[in-house]
Amino acid sequence: MSNTSNQKAEKGSKYWMQEIVNNKYLREELENKLGVKSLEWISPLENESYDEYKLTEEKLKEKIPSLKEVDFSFWPKNGPEWDAIALSEDGSELYLFEAKSHLTEMYKETGAGADSLKVISKCMQETCTKLFGSESKYNKEIWEKSEVKDKKKNPSFYQLGNRLTFLYYLNERRDVTKLSKSIKVKLVLLNIVNDYTHNDENKMIPRGKWEEHYKKVFCMMKYGDNSEEKLEEIKIPENVEIIYFEPSWKYNRSELLEE
Repeated sequence: MSNTSNQKAEKGSKYWMQEIVNNKYLREELENKLGVKSLEWISPLENESYDEYKLTEEKLKEKIPSLKEVDFSFWPKNGPEWDAIALSEDGSELYLFEAKSHLTEMYKETGAGADSLKVISKCMQETCTKLFGSESKYNKEIWEKSEVKDKKKNPSFYQLGNRLTFLYYLNERRDVTKLSKSIKVKLVLLNIVNDYTHNDENKMIPRGKWEEHYKKVFCMMKYGDNSEEKLEEIKIPENVEIIYFEPSWKYNRSELLEE
């Protein structure tokens, strides 16, 4: 678990992820958006200091026994830490959440060393081809760039790339990971619409801008660019859910405490 995970956040995507998971009203609203009746939330739980987990952690494997036999050796030792993790009521679906509250949060580059980067690059190239089709064009600068001076002009979406890679390997490369065939993994990209907790209008992103941004992001990840004629062809990869969650000004934590 990261050093920053076991504390209460005060703003942004971490704040809202914690609020949603630990408040029944917000939680039910998210579950409705996902089209599920109820989820068993594993993290981040208030009574566990809002801990976040990597899938390789022993404490998480105790909570989700089906992970005990999974082989994560396809990836370097330090895998992704998930903003939230949940199971469907019957345990047949594992939900992995990545939350964002403003666009610049999506610009992430890797800090992996040379040896790890070779492993990462190989996995990501396979993921790109399998998720986006044979017509895709893998662009290392977009998927795995390690140094980004101007993130807006030369964006790197390494974090999203590694989340997609884990999704692909867990679902489609069970010959490698050994994950039980009785479980389907879903990646949920949770985006906070008009997040007011930053007190910064530039970080209050309307839904339309989020939707436009994701089209461009997936276009770049598939084709290596986001030329206008290709944008309308873009489809969201299978088992990826993009959720737009708009907190109302009425959502005051003191008024929404668990009954």
